[in-house]
Amino acid sequence: MMQEIAIGDKYPWKDRCAVQNGGRPKEGNVEGKGYSQCPKCEKDFWLKAVVRNDILEAITVDCENKPYIL
Repeated sequence: MMQEIAIGDKYPWKDRCAVQNGGRPKEGNVEGKGYSQCPKCEKDFWLKAVVRNDILEAITVDCENKPYIL
């Protein structure tokens, strides 16, 4: 089950994992991408996320990556 977090929340890094597997990056800073699906219309989309000092600062829709569901 996925954990829900909001802007301003501390990011839940995975203990003892490499950064590419969800572990904490140096100083808790990372810009990454994610994938989601709308629970109402079931359309999917890609996201860009920014974490600074272990805090989720921003999430924006990534229009450069095409969705799987058209």
